[in-house]
Amino acid sequence: MKSLVNYSRIQNDRKAFCEWYNTPIGRMLRNSETKFLARTMNITYKQLILQLGSLGWESLFLDEEMFCNFVVIDRQRCGNLRTKTIVANIHELPIATESIDVVIMPHTLEFESDQHQVLREVERVLIPEGQLLLLGFNPWSSYRAFHYLSGKKKRAPWSGRFLSRHRVLDWLGLLNFETELSAGFYLKSSAIVSDVFEHRVSAFFSIAYAIKAVKRRYTLIPLKPVRVSKPRFVPAEVIETYSRETEREN
Repeated sequence: MKSLVNYSRIQNDRKAFCEWYNTPIGRMLRNSETKFLARTMNITYKQLILQLGSLGWESLFLDEEMFCNFVVIDRQRCGNLRTKTIVANIHELPIATESIDVVIMPHTLEFESDQHQVLREVERVLIPEGQLLLLGFNPWSSYRAFHYLSGKKKRAPWSGRFLSRHRVLDWLGLLNFETELSAGFYLKSSAIVSDVFEHRVSAFFSIAYAIKAVKRRYTLIPLKPVRVSKPRFVPAEVIETYSRETEREN
């Protein structure tokens, strides 16, 4: 019963989050995230794209021809009705192993109870050298702190379980993901600042971040132990020296 209540809350939070993008602040963030996704996705028309969680404005960063290979997985269908949506749990993806070229996670982890399992599933379905594009809210932003102080922390999207960029990067590193790009989004400017979270002061004023990572497949080469073989032949000088020492002792 507790899990059913939890899933119901997640569905409601995700739906409210999609509606939040229609607010003035949401539209500003949507413009920045659209620019990031459109610029960083290096895909061809034959590649399979999987998005975890509905948005409703996928047509802003995807070309018309790409929708034939584009699928959204969510617990309920919301947002853009043009997209093909599979109703399923995100922590148990009904997708074959190593069959997806690109995975997009638009603030997916914030509304999931088992965040580790979601990333493990992403690693499973991605092909080697597959791309991961992840969007997340900054838990240390001043804008979120303002909503906590004003008593609005229970409203979406501020009701989500925010993860810091460094924690997400650590989890991705454990799953053999290599980060190619990270960026931060500000409300006062539409510019995308790369690696902004290296500076704590700058991170305080950013509302969200983005990460582009690639799944690496490392092959371990076993090293054979070096065998120390005993010499089969003894040098003549050693035999001669040994015989001389034996004569002197006698």
